[in-house]
Amino acid sequence: MEGYRRIKLNGLEPPRKKSSGALRFFAFLMTFAVASGFFVRGYVASYADLPVQSGTFSITKGETVASLPKKLKLETGWRAKLYFRYFAPEVKLQVGTYKIPKDSGYSLKDVYEKVLPNPDTNDVTITFLPGWTVYDIDAYLSEMGIIEKGEVSSPSKELLAKLQADFAFLQGRSNLEGFLYPDTYRIRPGSSVSATLSRALSNFESKVYSKHKDLGEAFYETLIMASIVEKEERVVANKAKVAGVLWSRLEGECADTGKIIGADATVCYPYAITSKECTPSFIVEHLYEETEYNTRKKGGLPPTPIANPTVDSFLASRNPEKGSACYYLHDPKGNIHFAADSAGHERNKSLHLR
Repeated sequence: MEGYRRIKLNGLEPPRKKSSGALRFFAFLMTFAVASGFFVRGYVASYADLPVQSGTFSITKGETVASLPKKLKLETGWRAKLYFRYFAPEVKLQVGTYKIPKDSGYSLKDVYEKVLPNPDTNDVTITFLPGWTVYDIDAYLSEMGIIEKGEVSSPSKELLAKLQADFAFLQGRSNLEGFLYPDTYRIRPGSSVSATLSRALSNFESKVYSKHKDLGEAFYETLIMASIVEKEERVVANKAKVAGVLWSRLEGECADTGKIIGADATVCYPYAITSKECTPSFIVEHLYEETEYNTRKKGGLPPTPIANPTVDSFLASRNPEKGSACYYLHDPKGNIHFAADSAGHERNKSLHLR
């Protein structure tokens, strides 16, 4: 015989026996897959055991339990998505504000069982952040289902007339920018747009207008400057000095800037975008486009405020800290650096930005 030859029957080879090694590997894969499945299932389901922080949160019309992670400051990755898709209980949420007791040790499961059935109040809590524009507030309130999109950023003539009748400082104004004071408010579910906005306008009247209306015609100019300061500087201690630089430029006291304010924060406003959309790359792209708000290209103040400022920014703009500084820049850590002239400004760039 010339070596072993496999016997063929009717021209066909008999079936080969599966290798015992291959079978063992296949069995291992199956076992691993089943074990992994149980582990992942258990890991995802245990999302309900995550602890939550004490405090309050609001539920607005149309929200589901899937909105809870963000409100309760829980993780929001793939585990959360799988949990709310396959394991979360079916709960019909009531509109209102809810309270998680301090040191309660509550988990998400406890929130379902002990918090959601008992709202602390049927009022809804809303917060306008410092430096938000009417476009930010419009997006925020419309996402919460409190208003229809556009009711704040482009108020109807009827709404504007009603608010103007209630608030003297709105007379002659074409929009609400600058007057919706940044703060936290509680409103009743189903409140009208005018009732909701009136809360912020009343707050503005109390904290800003009533104390500074003696400025007369200069009040609105100061408000415009305050809105720029609010966007340009977050640190309260620096606001008066930033306001001093901007007023010095505006009033022609800086030899190499003319009456150009040159505040990058004003560039985005005419494009009706939110603060999140006003990115550094967007500003660079539109930096030298000529609009009535671009203070890089146009002298003087913008025609309206560009945001809703705090009382700190208004006070800084009314009582600016003027000195030799005509320039400022922020380094990557947010620290501010002042300079008297363009040469000093370039040195600051070299030292802090490059």
